[in-house]
Amino acid sequence: MMLNISGVRIPDSALAQEVAGLVHGSASSSMFDHSTRVFFFAALMGQKNHIKFEPELLYCASMLHYIGLTSRHCSVVDRYEVCGANVAKNFLDRYGLKSEDVEIVWAAIALHNIGDIARHMHPIISLLSAGFEMDVLWPVHLASIHPKIFDSILQSHPYGHRRLGSSSINSSGCICNRAHEKSIQFANPKVAERSVGFGSVFDVVRNAAW
Repeated sequence: MMLNISGVRIPDSALAQEVAGLVHGSASSSMFDHSTRVFFFAALMGQKNHIKFEPELLYCASMLHYIGLTSRHCSVVDRYEVCGANVAKNFLDRYGLKSEDVEIVWAAIALHNIGDIARHMHPIISLLSAGFEMDVLWPVHLASIHPKIFDSILQSHPYGHRRLGSSSINSSGCICNRAHEKSIQFANPKVAERSVGFGSVFDVVRNAAW
């Protein structure tokens, strides 16, 4: 039975299933759960704020936003967001999606870690960034979602024990760590300084349990 949380369901389409398969084949189970939580948080934020969006596109962007950190798709040159955006573009181009939809997903993934820009853009772009921030900085956003809904998401897609920035992510973690550190350095200083009760956003992202 497809998980239904407060009216939000994972799209039951061939594309969604293939995207999930791509992530399953490239990422850890913890990263898969993180990406799925991001989709639910993003979709719930859209629902709460009466924002119209295409669930399938949001799901694709959510599931692929971190694939640039995997050993198969990371790079020592590009930020992990760009690596993931390029993977998504190549995959969706081959699948035959409209070019404008592909570009939206590319921009959503590329900008998901830069909320001050993403929130002014297309709903898929702004919602992915909001869902990502909600999952990574959840102590800040607990008031934004009902505890029962939060618990329902975690029951199916719990926070894991693998730590971003550790060698347990993949066999070439040092490469991806550098790409991720490079991305963190470009974060908004005002966001970076925000306290979440146990350190800055830098500490939260580096030590987050997906």
